[in-house]
Amino acid sequence: MMCALICVCACIVNAAQTNKPNVIFILIDDMGYADTSCYRTSGTPVVTTTNIDRFATQGTRFTQYHSTSPICSPSRTALLSGSQPGRWRVTSYLDNKSINRNRNMADFADPQMPSVARAFKAAGYKTGHFGKWHLDAGRNVDDSPLPQAYGFDESLVSFEGLGNRELIEGDGLSNANAQLKQGNLVWMPKYECGSNHVNAAIAFLAAHTNDPCYINLWFNDVHTAWQPQAGTWDKYTNITSNTDEQHFYAVLQNLDVQVGRFLTALDTLGIASNSIVVYASDNGAPGDGTTAFALARNGGLRGRKGSVYEGGTRLPFIVRWPGKVPAGRVDSSSILTGVDFLPTVCALANVSVPASYIPDGENMSAAILGANQSRTKSAIWWFINDTGPAVGNYHHAPPLAMRSGKWKVLTDYTKSTIELYDIDADAFETTNVASSQSAIANSMADQVIAWWQTMPK
Repeated sequence: MMCALICVCACIVNAAQTNKPNVIFILIDDMGYADTSCYRTSGTPVVTTTNIDRFATQGTRFTQYHSTSPICSPSRTALLSGSQPGRWRVTSYLDNKSINRNRNMADFADPQMPSVARAFKAAGYKTGHFGKWHLDAGRNVDDSPLPQAYGFDESLVSFEGLGNRELIEGDGLSNANAQLKQGNLVWMPKYECGSNHVNAAIAFLAAHTNDPCYINLWFNDVHTAWQPQAGTWDKYTNITSNTDEQHFYAVLQNLDVQVGRFLTALDTLGIASNSIVVYASDNGAPGDGTTAFALARNGGLRGRKGSVYEGGTRLPFIVRWPGKVPAGRVDSSSILTGVDFLPTVCALANVSVPASYIPDGENMSAAILGANQSRTKSAIWWFINDTGPAVGNYHHAPPLAMRSGKWKVLTDYTKSTIELYDIDADAFETTNVASSQSAIANSMADQVIAWWQTMPK
């Protein structure tokens, strides 16, 4: 039935729709820099992500994209609003009300903040969000706004959100979410969630072929727990005896299949050539960063999810727009960040940014379209809840960081510790040059602390 619907709709794509490109943002949960084989620079990948790799050859792959936070809720707040998540008191992942209070955090992202979805809706787009939300917690926060409050016409979220949602059988957070009101609930095994969100996104596009669409397709995978369909991990038993790793590889393989299925639907609908498709992750892969498996997932970079070292924030980022974004290009010089997403996609689609937009990021559309573009604003990170081991662990970072050109500084709130790295020469952050480059280190540390002092506490 779905195939028939797609075929019919492919025949009636309206000329008015082709004047405005669709914008589709595929966001993966906890995908490390080197999880996909097209980003793996050493060793033989266990899983060849065929569909994602092919997508990369059809567009431009960036190697210096960074999330605005090394954890989900603030990273996603930055992507939606184009502004630093600390402005909205979302500085770690949104949890239950008590934990949020202890962190001096809001219970959900402010619905009055600027929103990329609201900007596109004002420009005549149909807007949909399908997949993980986590701009509220869905734990015991029962008064969260639905995605519609942020500009989405339609939504289907998971256990970290309200409204129409799919919940995971046997999952404690899903059980807690089910006690809350608002929306229709559908239960399923976790391995079906990705395909279900893809189905919803395809159906939304098929229902709106006469209109341009902005869509978030935000997968729950490859976040733990890894729960693939039974038997799909058997082929990895000769790779590793660790069942968690076997399950991860099976989940990654299925994710690649679902991404490929969605991209094929764009072809079938006849809208691929007029669609800007962005592919990224919300933060780096978790783990202590010491095992070969954990190191490989983040490409050997220092840090991991919950750390403002490169392993927590440097992520895959691919953009495809046939005939506009160069195909097969690898951009290793442009420094892109999550707060750049809103102004950049608005510029690409000729959509006005919201009047309330706070320009923490910048329009990097020239880089997306293949030009050499140096950013004019420093990239800044503030993460208050490093989830790694105790201070002193190699992968446990200070709370503040700033990148300006090749230099990246990390410090605490009083400059009792300062680290400075030449990222162009030392992407793995192995050599702290704060002593030999003390003027640069101190100046940058002062700047990021001064910025932090402007944030609500």
